[in-house]
Amino acid sequence: SDEVKHVEFQVERLGILRAKRNWLLLKATMMLQRFLFRGTCIVVWIFHNKVFRKSGYSFMKFWQENWREFEEAFQITQDVIERLKPENNVKVILER
Repeated sequence: SDEVKHVEFQVERLGILRAKRNWLLLKATMMLQRFLFRGTCIVVWIFHNKVFRKSGYSFMKFWQENWREFEEAFQITQDVIERLKPENNVKVILER
């Protein structure tokens, strides 16, 4: 779908932007991102749980499916970062 392609494009861009970060800053960024995603999931559930429940979603199902999507998307970011490591001899040219 268009949304899947959009998410793939965005997480690839994040990988490119993060590829030159040192390992500590990269880990801190990923931890912060996971923290914010957790908070977002909780807020969405609090304000929309009636709709989810009527659709057959328990909190656990909602939580697990969101995290599965998150992990799949951000695996793309990690793959891009790995490919762009200096020892892999790949150069990226960003046009302005």
